[in-house]
Amino acid sequence: MKYINSIQNYIGRPPVANAGHHSPSAIFTAARHVISFLLVMIIIIAGSADALAAETTGAIEGRVSNILSGVGLENAQVKILPDGPVTQTDQTGQFRLTRVPVGEVRLSISFYGMQTWTRTLTVAADKPAQVEAELRRTGLGSYDSDDGQVVVLEAYQVTADREMTAQAISLNEQRIAASSKSVVALDQYGNQGDDNIGEFLHFLPGVGVNVDGDVGPNEVSLRGFPSNFSNISLDGGSVASARSPSRTVNLVDVPFLNASRVEVSKVPTPDMPASGLGGTINIIAKNGFELKRPAFNYRVTGITNSTNGLTKFNYPKGQTKEVSPHGMVPSASISFQGALTKRVAMTAALSNSWRFKPADDDSDTVDIEPTWDRVRNVQTAGTWHALPQLYVSYGGQLGFDFKITPRDIISIGGQLKINTFDIARSNMIVNYGAGATGDATHTQGADTAKGSVTIGTGAGWYQRYNKQRQLNLKYTHRGDLWVIEMNADYSDAHYRVKTDANGYFYKVDAKLTSLIIRGDDIPLHGIARKYTVTNKSGNPVDIFNGENYTINTAEKRFQDGLGKNTSLRLNASRKFYGSVPITIKTGFAADRTDRHRVLVTTPYNFRPNGSSAAGDRKAGLFDVFDENFLSSAPPTIYGNVFREISNKKMYELYQQNPSWFVINEATEHKNRVTNSFEFKETISAAYVRADARLFNNRLWLTGGVRFEQTDIKGKGPLDDITAQYKRNPDGSIMKDGDNKPINVTSDAAELSKLRYKERGASSSSDYSDLYPSLNTSYRIGDSVVLRLAYARTIGRPNVNYLIPGTTITDPEATNAKITINNPALRPWTANNYDLSLEVYDIKGGSGAISVFQKDVSNFFGVIQTPVTDALLEQQNLPTDGTYDGYVIETRNNVGDAKITGFELSYRQSLHFLPGFLKNFQIYGNMTKLNTKGDRAADFSGFIPRNISVGISYIRPRWFIKLNYIDQDVVRKAMVAEGATERPGTYNYQPAYRRWMLNAEYSICKQFKLFASVSDLTNRVNGNYRAAPGTPSYATYSRYQELGSYITFGVKGTF
Repeated sequence: MKYINSIQNYIGRPPVANAGHHSPSAIFTAARHVISFLLVMIIIIAGSADALAAETTGAIEGRVSNILSGVGLENAQVKILPDGPVTQTDQTGQFRLTRVPVGEVRLSISFYGMQTWTRTLTVAADKPAQVEAELRRTGLGSYDSDDGQVVVLEAYQVTADREMTAQAISLNEQRIAASSKSVVALDQYGNQGDDNIGEFLHFLPGVGVNVDGDVGPNEVSLRGFPSNFSNISLDGGSVASARSPSRTVNLVDVPFLNASRVEVSKVPTPDMPASGLGGTINIIAKNGFELKRPAFNYRVTGITNSTNGLTKFNYPKGQTKEVSPHGMVPSASISFQGALTKRVAMTAALSNSWRFKPADDDSDTVDIEPTWDRVRNVQTAGTWHALPQLYVSYGGQLGFDFKITPRDIISIGGQLKINTFDIARSNMIVNYGAGATGDATHTQGADTAKGSVTIGTGAGWYQRYNKQRQLNLKYTHRGDLWVIEMNADYSDAHYRVKTDANGYFYKVDAKLTSLIIRGDDIPLHGIARKYTVTNKSGNPVDIFNGENYTINTAEKRFQDGLGKNTSLRLNASRKFYGSVPITIKTGFAADRTDRHRVLVTTPYNFRPNGSSAAGDRKAGLFDVFDENFLSSAPPTIYGNVFREISNKKMYELYQQNPSWFVINEATEHKNRVTNSFEFKETISAAYVRADARLFNNRLWLTGGVRFEQTDIKGKGPLDDITAQYKRNPDGSIMKDGDNKPINVTSDAAELSKLRYKERGASSSSDYSDLYPSLNTSYRIGDSVVLRLAYARTIGRPNVNYLIPGTTITDPEATNAKITINNPALRPWTANNYDLSLEVYDIKGGSGAISVFQKDVSNFFGVIQTPVTDALLEQQNLPTDGTYDGYVIETRNNVGDAKITGFELSYRQSLHFLPGFLKNFQIYGNMTKLNTKGDRAADFSGFIPRNISVGISYIRPRWFIKLNYIDQDVVRKAMVAEGATERPGTYNYQPAYRRWMLNAEYSICKQFKLFASVSDLTNRVNGNYRAAPGTPSYATYSRYQELGSYITFGVKGTF
């Protein structure tokens, strides 16, 4: 009924102006014009098709493949010369060309980077002509003009063929696409990535990848938009996420075994989701029928960090068994692809990846956090970290393809990826205290002894676990006129953070107080490397000996998150032949997202034998030091041995004496409630798309409109402070003689339970809209494509913005306020305009230049509204006067901005140079973006510039590649003005630069050696904070040197 009403409103009159619709505008006018155009063209072309139905024609069918690998070539163009019917091959390389004139015809098959294949055929009306075309790369030989047989063929091309064919596949997919897209075939960059798809996305124009200090690429930004606005799918099925209440899919979790390529669509067509303001990433899996002969692949890899060296494969003991590996564990993968019978094919794969980074060593890497007073430009605190890290992943993939008939295929595939990430963090925080003075190189604490040193606080010891499952079912019917597709996709994610289940506390807080601290030798973006510390009496204090510290608290942590995406899509397209060939495609889609999360932090106050006295809580009095660890590989802080408290030994003490650890039930309950939610979102869609080809297929028009209806339900925390107060018979709050509310009880835990209700707030909302688009492509000759496109897209709010949640201040507060999340928050919307010029294989060079503009509206802003009964009822709150005088604060849609930018990509083969120089290739991508408008500051995570360049030397048996990535500074959130922060202060992610080296040598097809280095110059991760005029030395808030990962191994194909 929602569809019917919306369509009636749309066709018959302007859309109703409610919370889910925009007011009538040029967008709706454009949508009407698109639909009217489609309806008229359907009637005209249907009449033309009927008039031509009586013609006597035949058909040609067959397969197109690579001569050396036997891989079927998808989207090869099959054409009758000079201006006859045209079609393209499917994913397995199969094609069927209909409406071919009976008699002798000239067939042409072309694929970028391959020599054009031509043959003269005789076509009959009663039986399709059969063709088996094996294409050869340019320069690999030549065809006889009549029989297609090779005249000259180079003898050995194993490595070169894989690399060059991968490039050809990428560029061919881009060239024949209906809309602007970037494609990377995973073979194109050799052994650059181990099990993270982000290592490949780096090299695409318009793509920015955020590199997490712990595990590498973790977030992707398309055309500058924050990562939560970028869709990631596997064969069209969205990938679930469970790590956080964000829409961002962590790249570490994405499974992609037996994947063929990655496609990034910049401008959607009507059959694609309207979401994804910057674009959509789709990972395309291999098909079992692609190969003429089955293939078995293997790969065995060693991965080591430069901090441990190439020749040292044993590691120092860590504080947990997880970060105490006995030696390097090889990573490995095996895969199979091929047909089992003429009607059944299979793909299968298994993999594991193992990567360890030892704890930071002063001589190799550092990990520090300076804290600055940026008003006085004095360092007020410095934090030192040491983080041994172990990342392990396991993956599996299984897929089957069934040819029910030559025109009907059912494909079913599943992926599983499990990864764990273990950290046992050592840290020490030196706080100089109030009144500290200093400059760029030193800080002196006040003689009032306000300084302190804390160990064990902050994010500490934990194991992160994520299990990702993906299931895709697809049915395809390819008839002469009709193509019918049905897709059913399922994805789920299970994310956990564990501490005590592994036998240790998340963190243990111990402290030294009343200190006078001087820190010297502060380097640029660093902390003091020399400390002089005394107590009030002037006696020296050893801050590196944990036995001197007073233990205050210990904490457990457990997080459990679930995410589930389910989708169903049905598409049908019909070809209409006439003077202007047109294809009409229509379809429906339903997508459901379910998210749940529970996060519990359990704090304990340390009270040995019931005592709270500081002297009774000295760490030196207890068995809380891991002597085995400290005697074998103790951490050092700028040359000082750090005798730290062990979270594991502390947990053992807890198990032996549980009464010494007094749980803070009130805080635990509050933490659990405020971090618990459930969220359900259903997106229902319908669309119509028309494709018309004019001027002998040189002009391609793709247009249409998509309708989407979004329904949201959620439950989140309810914070109602009034629930803990006594009530008078009339329902009003009972007050004492001082006019203060009277609590129901004096028990803090009971008050917390009354005030905080887990998932006590619930809400629902919906919205719908129309999303028109038009993509035009014009071929100038065979080598140049000009594109012009328009599309209307949206970016849905993060889940945490839509989860219902209510926080109510004390009625006695100066500004009584009810803060409410807004589940009715509408998505960002954008009108997208693209113009691009693409060139292919002009003297060995291919490239593209694009300019684009995105007019974005509906940014988010905070507004306050005086309480009304209607608003209270909407939130299920009483209207008895309890909240008179309150205001309701919530987030709403305000403001707009504009993004303009250009993308440049180019790849050039230097085959025209003499001698060995002809084997070189160079490539480069650049994206430059700019924002304008009153809400431009809302682009947290916006990447204004991204560059990647590379050079490769490719020979038949071997290659070597050098790649460089340069990503600009990224501005993050604004920092509130305060006593230590100036106006206009923002957090920033520094620019980062990566040099990557990759080489391979093929002894034979079955045995190849390879090696790569991820960061030749030592990867640096960090953050800084600055306002206009902040000196460079006072900017950094985190500086982390991570070394380089070196990968080496063997692989082969049978």
